[in-house]
Amino acid sequence: MKKTILPLLAIALLLTACVPTLHPLYTPDTTVFREELIGIWKEKPDEEESWTFTKADQNTYKVTLQEKDDTSILDGRLVKLGDQLFLDLSPDGAVLENAKIGTFYRVALIPGHLIVKVNKLGANLEMQMLDYDKVKKFLETNPKALAHTFLDEDRLVITAPTPELQAFIKKHGNSKELWGDPGVMQKLLL
Repeated sequence: MKKTILPLLAIALLLTACVPTLHPLYTPDTTVFREELIGIWKEKPDEEESWTFTKADQNTYKVTLQEKDDTSILDGRLVKLGDQLFLDLSPDGAVLENAKIGTFYRVALIPGHLIVKVNKLGANLEMQMLDYDKVKKFLETNPKALAHTFLDEDRLVITAPTPELQAFIKKHGNSKELWGDPGVMQKLLL
C-alpha cells in the first residue's frame, strides 16, 4: 500500500522529520521549467490537501502546500541531474520578510532547502521525499559520504555545498535506501 505524500509532508514539516539542506540543489545550468507542473495537484479530488504550482520568475515556481488547517508557501525549482528530476523547495522570501517577527529573530533564521524526487510528471505527479531515518542511518554508517551536522540528536541538516550535494543526489537518486515511499497526485482540471 502506497503512503500519501501530503500527510507525510505535513507531519515531516511540523516534526522536522524531513532532511533540510543548507545549500540549494539547483544551479542556473541544472534548473529546468516544465509547464505541465503548473496547476493544482491532489491525491483525491475531494481532499483539502493540495500542492499548487504557479509560475514565478523565469525557472521558478511558487508552490503552495495547502493542508487542512495550514498553508505553506515555498519557492520551487525543478532540477535536472542526468535523466532525473528533483524539486528543490525553500521558504518563500516574501513570506519571511513580511512575518511579524523581531529583527534579531529574523537574522537567526536560516532558510533551508528540501529535496523531493520527481518520478513522474504528466497526468500524475509522483514524488518521493528524502526519508529522515534512512538518510540518518546511511550517514551514521558512511559519515564522510556527505557533509552534514546534527543540530541536536534528532535534527539532521545536510551542509554539503551544491556541487557535492548534486553529486550525492545524482549517485543515489535511484537508491531505495534514502527515499521514502512515493506519493501520487492527480492534476485537477479547472
